Amino acid sequence: GRPGEAYNVCNGEGVSGYVLVDAAVGQGAAAAVAQPELLKGLLERLVIYQEHQKEYLHGMMNAIIQSPEGRKRIDEYVQIGLRTPPDLGVSMLMMDFVAYDRRAALAKFNRPTLIVAAAQSGELEVQREMSRQIKDAKLEIIDNAGHAVFIDQPQRFRSLLADFMQRRLARLQ
Repeated sequence: GRPGEAYNVCNGEGVSGYVLVDAAVGQGAAAAVAQPELLKGLLERLVIYQEHQKEYLHGMMNAIIQSPEGRKRIDEYVQIGLRTPPDLGVSMLMMDFVAYDRRAALAKFNRPTLIVAAAQSGELEVQREMSRQIKDAKLEIIDNAGHAVFIDQPQRFRSLLADFMQRRLARLQ
């Protein structure tokens, strides 16, 4: 766009593409209660987050980062995570994992979309379904990576992102 030009981002104006990184869209309260053991585990972890934020974040980072290089920086990532007040973090997780069914929003994706998923993700099938629901979506699966694919496989992630961005730029010219 041109400097000073206004965009309606809600309609995708000024956006040439979307990138979703190992992010399965929330399926709402009905889906959460349909899986009581998963919901119970989430709620128990949120109590730990609220009462013992540093320990929770350390456990979370160890769960989402698999590479030896990435694990060397876990303490750094925990320190960054501590900047988010626990009340806000718990609220964000509840809204994302339990409260909202965001699947209808997938139909609003009106630009090419890159979905990057970890091969070992417990939500890989949900991400596959997302890629089928989003017009012009491409699913790329990265092996040997946890949820933090950009930390575990940074070269592969950067390559996928750079290729996607180059294709978007080529269409704009």
